Amino acid sequence: MKKLLFCFAILTALAGGAATQTFSVETPVSEKKTLGISLWTGPEWNMNSRTMFSLGGSLGADYAIQPSFAAGIKGVINYNFNEIMVLESEVFFRWYFLRLNPGNIFIQGGLGASLIFADSLLYPKLLGGISGGIRIPFKSGFFLEPGGRLGYPFVFGIGITGGYSF
Repeated sequence: MKKLLFCFAILTALAGGAATQTFSVETPVSEKKTLGISLWTGPEWNMNSRTMFSLGGSLGADYAIQPSFAAGIKGVINYNFNEIMVLESEVFFRWYFLRLNPGNIFIQGGLGASLIFADSLLYPKLLGGISGGIRIPFKSGFFLEPGGRLGYPFVFGIGITGGYSF
């Protein structure tokens, strides 16, 4: 027991000393300043129809509040090539919780509205969902983002977007 307490005391002292250290990182003068704004577009395959799958296209933008958090807007248009067209608009909040070598893995929650055009009628619905994916950045500012989503009223969606960060 004494050895365990001694090890705990040593680890606590080391952790406390490490926490008080200050680090400074100098950025090169030639490094590009970013605005934290990203724009993207891309296709999606989803279940946003009563009986069959839909193909959609999305357009969105976000603002990086911090390196790990972003807020944004997104619009999606879906058509099942038969009878139903759906327009979606959404605001979202995104958390990049894991940074890997090829990209940053995120989870995103969003709320908005769906306008469903079917049987020559308009059916407005509340939209809510959770999304996840990975943003793979390139040095030029461009990025790819494969991902998926679950929610209501669309059930699921799988797609890939490409965009640019300013």
